[in-house]
Amino acid sequence: MGSTTEARAAPVMVRGALIAFLAMALAAAPARVSAEEPPPRAPSVATSTPVDETATSLQAIEDGLARRTRIATVRLIEAWIGAHPGDADVARATTWEGHLQLQIPDVPAARRAYGRAIAMGGIWSFRAYAALGDLEILERRYAAAIAAYEGASASPENTWATYGQEAIVTARVAQREAWSAVGAAGALSLQTILGGFAAWRRRGWAALWPLPWEIKVYLPFAIVMSLAATSILPTKRATIRMVCWGGLAVISGYAVYFRAASPRPWERVAGAVLAILSAAALVYAALVANGLFGTVGAGGEGE
Repeated sequence: MGSTTEARAAPVMVRGALIAFLAMALAAAPARVSAEEPPPRAPSVATSTPVDETATSLQAIEDGLARRTRIATVRLIEAWIGAHPGDADVARATTWEGHLQLQIPDVPAARRAYGRAIAMGGIWSFRAYAALGDLEILERRYAAAIAAYEGASASPENTWATYGQEAIVTARVAQREAWSAVGAAGALSLQTILGGFAAWRRRGWAALWPLPWEIKVYLPFAIVMSLAATSILPTKRATIRMVCWGGLAVISGYAVYFRAASPRPWERVAGAVLAILSAAALVYAALVANGLFGTVGAGGEGE
């Protein structure tokens, strides 16, 4: 009778968790990419358009930007800087080079270019600070971004000083979100490990095998959703897969624990509430990890 009671109690305990994770994964899944939302393409590095070797002035390089690849323009800028090391526009040209390197994209080269512009001092150093801060935010290096924005906030130009001050606040919020997401992911991992270990202590391998029915139901769902996410944007695809497979891990912890336990009524209620909180924590961690938190439902793409 004891094993029968446990077998009946387990589905009741975990049903809330299973429903919660299915709902959360479906809610996190965006629509397929439309014609207005093409997937990002690799930058063109074709050299069919010849480099304008006659563009020896910075203005000529700027005027011919549309006729060249970004890589060709970067080479011209570097050649111009090498030929005019003392020119007043070197800092501006170096900052522009950083923008182009970021578009190529070559993040390390962009970071080096902004660093050189900052080292030169002057008005353009503060603008380079702001650009460097934006780059570090994209790379989720929040401490570095805050330091760069603090440099921009010292600009004598009110526009850039204000931008730096406001960006510092935004970066600190993003930093707190990242830490809270790490905490949520860590708590979920610990919960799953402890649930599995407690089940194993109670019933040995019988608690883990054969697989609980909740895992058998959820596993095909996770596989289908992961495959269906192949055609969407990379950050959203990663979010969906994190929710699906993270949900499988958490569901497994619940399923094996409650199959091995004999839950009382209040434990069933607590388990259902904890399952909903776990689902929400997992979705939150996945959204923050992929830079989508705050953009869902607001038209943001996180790209």
